[in-house]
Amino acid sequence: MSDVMFYGVLRMPYEMSMADEISRIQFYGRAQQAADRVEHAESELNAARADLEIARKRDEEWHEHTIRKALELSDVVAELNAAHALLRDAFDEIDEISDADHEISDRIRNYLDACDTLEGK
Repeated sequence: MSDVMFYGVLRMPYEMSMADEISRIQFYGRAQQAADRVEHAESELNAARADLEIARKRDEEWHEHTIRKALELSDVVAELNAAHALLRDAFDEIDEISDADHEISDRIRNYLDACDTLEGK
């Protein structure tokens, strides 16, 4: 039965839907069909709500994971920056102490410059 007929029977005036046995049977059948549709719609709605809750929890977990990782990376960057500063200070001291060994100084300076370049990216 089409939706037009389905809703037409359900919305018939009371006197018309209860006029005779055939009308009452037809109305009863459409009422049963309507109850089935409502149960099906409620079932789909509950499944959608459950899926939405699962997605919300996953999103919340991912958000928390992302924040934890960002904080961990921030700590690592801070440690690397501190180590880099120590290395730069040590290089400056070595550079002042030993002008004779330019090869080592040049290698260290190239390394530090490469680190500075990477930090800029």
